[in-house]
Order: sequence, then C-alpha cells, then structure tokens
Amino acid sequence: MHRTIIFLLTLTGFIMTRHQAIAETIQKHGGAQLLADQVGCSANTLYRAASPEPSNADIAFGKIERLVEVTHDYRILDYLNWRFDFFKCAYPIMRASEMDLLTVIERLQLAQIRTSMHARAYYQNPNAETKDRLDLAILNLFEIAEGLRLQTKS
Repeated sequence: MHRTIIFLLTLTGFIMTRHQAIAETIQKHGGAQLLADQVGCSANTLYRAASPEPSNADIAFGKIERLVEVTHDYRILDYLNWRFDFFKCAYPIMRASEMDLLTVIERLQLAQIRTSMHARAYYQNPNAETKDRLDLAILNLFEIAEGLRLQTKS
C-alpha cells in the first residue's frame, strides 16, 4: 500500500508527519547542534531530516536509531509503526509495591469498556478518526493486560 502523505496519530491525539516527528524530537531534546555530536552526524543532517521537503528528508537508519537511543523519544518509532501498520506496545513495568492488584484490575475493566465504546463508534461510523481511536484503545488495553500478566506471574 502506497501513501503519498504520511500522518501519525500519536497517543496525545496530535497528527504529525515523519519530518515533524523528527523535528519535534530534535527540538524537545536541545536542538540539532547539541544532538549532532551524540548522534554522530552533522547538525545539517538533522536539519535536513526534519525538513518537509522530501528530497531533504533522507537520513541513514543508524542515525535515526542513535537519535532515539540518545533522546529516549519514541515518536519516530510511533511513526514507523504506524507507517507499516504495526503498533508498539510499551513493555509495562508494574510492581506490586507500586500498584496493587485490585487497582490494575479496575484499570483493565475501564480499558475494556473504553475499547468496547470505541469499537461501537467505529462500526457505526467507520472512518480514519474512529479507527485511530479504536486502535489506541486496543493498545491501551493490551498494555494494561500485559501489566496484569506480569504482576500475577509466579
């Protein structure tokens, strides 16, 4: 499937393109000059990667990988997952001392209800917006369920 314009619906609900994901990562973490040495490229390479011009947007995958590693900012991965019809599920780290089992079960129940509501909304009005909301609800449900599984693991 070929997409001419690529958009990303982040967990905050803000839609961005690939270059915006890179630009926001660079801006949020001190700018291209500061990150260039840590990433192992020139500031100009980072500026070009953040450019909306398609001819300027090429950057080696190793540099993208290093940018994510240095900044711990995953919006670029969110873009890639969305672009190739995957979704990332953060590996939740919940310890019994941080959150008791009943709280996790309550969160799971609420997530199931939200997912059901978004599924109903999507099937009543199937469009990109309701699909994105359903996808995010399912992702949230998976994350909470995995946290519960880890917490109850013996």
